[in-house]
Amino acid sequence: MVPVVINERPKVVPYKIDWPIELELSSEETIRIELPLQSIPIYATEIGLTKNDEDEGLSFYVGNTNFKEEFELVIEDNKYYFNKTKNANAIIVLGRNKRMSLTEFFNEYPPTIKFVDQSTLEGNLLVKINASITTFNRQNILVWDWTGTDIRKESQGDSKEKDSIQYKVIDTLKKDPDYCIIFDDDDAGEVADVIAIREIEKSILFEFYHCKYAHGDGPGSRVSDLYEVCGQAEKCIIWMQDTRKIIDRMIKREHLRLRNSRPSRFELGDLKILKELKNKMRFYSSKAQIYIVQPGVDSGNISPNMDRLLCGSSSYLMETYSIPLKLICS
Repeated sequence: MVPVVINERPKVVPYKIDWPIELELSSEETIRIELPLQSIPIYATEIGLTKNDEDEGLSFYVGNTNFKEEFELVIEDNKYYFNKTKNANAIIVLGRNKRMSLTEFFNEYPPTIKFVDQSTLEGNLLVKINASITTFNRQNILVWDWTGTDIRKESQGDSKEKDSIQYKVIDTLKKDPDYCIIFDDDDAGEVADVIAIREIEKSILFEFYHCKYAHGDGPGSRVSDLYEVCGQAEKCIIWMQDTRKIIDRMIKREHLRLRNSRPSRFELGDLKILKELKNKMRFYSSKAQIYIVQPGVDSGNISPNMDRLLCGSSSYLMETYSIPLKLICS
């Protein structure tokens, strides 16, 4: 797979954007986003696409619930550059001595954009792969009863709204006595919307649930229902490089949540149990399962474009860490 310099954006739909690899490999303890009135750790922010189409500009955002800055990748004349399109007052701080605007940062370290044909783009360097034609394993499709759930309401929020998709997931998991941790990780910088952990003999199993609201009032065959959530499922795979860091991250996010006078993220378990699990991981193996939760998908009406996207994400997870992808839908 040799990168090719391109002169215009690919005419393919993007569905995922990742921080530059240079940032992923750095210690997040030393990286912060500074705004005029606040300084935010990088783990409390996220990067995401603002559009999923094959014609318009490649635009994305960096932000959380308190701020949002938007940018666009421009490719022309064998070159690329990033424009700020909204706000863009933030400074990224890399360690003690390096500070730059986010626009400058992306021009030096471009993010990685992935498309539905599984090609990837960094700046103006495009890498294409010859993906084999497969069908998403129907045994990995789990049909739930969504009675009482508003399939257009994704997050339960601090008030734990019972008609939300996330609440349905948490409530269902709580009925299984084998879990020792159920954690609401929803918000910018999340590993997943819900993290559930159980011990199986001398192994720790992490389950990552990525929830997404439906783009219609009822289940259907809308590929738009899968773009973002497939990207989220792929993003979390980076945590399998060192699973003890998942627990470190959860501890940080719980402390940050409580400092802001918000409810605990723990739906089951507590910090004591989480720290005990981390100690066991010195001797136990770690495994993961990844779930996409999208009640807007009709299990009996998955279109070829939806199938292609699911297959791409599934193949990526299997090829990197042999983790199966499962779809919870209608």
